[in-house]
Amino acid sequence: MTIDSTQVSAPTRSRRYAVSTFFALACLITWLIWLPGIAFSRGLIAWEPPASVHMLGSLGPGLAALILLSAEGGPAAVQAWLRRFVRWRVGLRWYVVVAAPVVMVAGLVALLSRLSGIAPALGPDMWLRVLGAVLFNLVLGGPLGEEGGWRGYALPRLQANRSPLSASLLLGLVWFVWHAPGLWDPRNPLGQPAVVPVYLLLVLAMSVLLAWLYNHTQGSLLLAVLLHATINMGGYAVPLFFPTTPASELAPYMTLVSLVYFALPILVALMVVITSARQAGGGK
Repeated sequence: MTIDSTQVSAPTRSRRYAVSTFFALACLITWLIWLPGIAFSRGLIAWEPPASVHMLGSLGPGLAALILLSAEGGPAAVQAWLRRFVRWRVGLRWYVVVAAPVVMVAGLVALLSRLSGIAPALGPDMWLRVLGAVLFNLVLGGPLGEEGGWRGYALPRLQANRSPLSASLLLGLVWFVWHAPGLWDPRNPLGQPAVVPVYLLLVLAMSVLLAWLYNHTQGSLLLAVLLHATINMGGYAVPLFFPTTPASELAPYMTLVSLVYFALPILVALMVVITSARQAGGGK
C-alpha cells in the first residue's frame, strides 16, 4: 500500500543513524524549552514562563534538521533545504487541498453557532483577526518550525527504505511522542485520558496527509507548512470567532464540535490511503 508512487528520495549523503539522531535532538530541544512551563503547571516551580517561550518549542524539529544538515552537507545542504520552503510551482489543485481545511473550520464555526444559538463575531475586523492569528500560529504555533524537520528532514530518509505509508505512520508516532510532554500539562485539554487516543489518531492522519502532499509536490515544504497551518486553525477558531463569549456558554456543545474536528482529517487520510492503494493495484 502506498500513498503515492512518486517519492522524494533521501539525500545520498544521509548517514545510517541520521533519523534516530534527528528524533532525539528534536525532542531534546523542544522538551528543554517546554519543561519549565510544565513544571509550573504541576506546581513544581513558582515561576511561570511566558507563553511565547513555550511556543518556541515548536522550533525544535526545524532547528534539529538545520544542525544535522549543516553537519552532513554544509551550506549546500542547508540552501537546498531552504529552497524547498519557497517551492510554490506545484499545481493549482494542491493549493485547493491546502485551502480545504478552511472550509472545515467555517463549517465548525457554523455548527457551533447553530447548536449554541450564539452568532460568531463577523464584523469588519474579522479578516484582520483571522490573518493575524494564522500568521502568528504559522510561525510560532508549529507549522514553520515543525515541517522543516518532520517532512523536510525525516520523511525523505524514512522513505528511502520504507513505503510512504509506513514511513508516514512511523513519523506520526514519533510526532505524537514529541507532543507527549505537553499533554502532561493539566491546562492542555488534549491531555485528558479520553482525548489522548483520539489525538493520536489525528496526529497519524495528519502525518499521512502531509506525506501525501509532500510527495505530490516535489517535496514542497511551503505547501506542507500551509496545510499544517490550515488544519491547526480548528484549534483556535472558537476564541477567534467567539471572542467575547464565556467558555461556559459554549462548553455544552464543544464535545460534538471537537469530535467533528478530529474525525474529518482522519476520514480524509483513510480515503487517501484507500484511493492510493487502489491506484497502485490497478497499475500492476
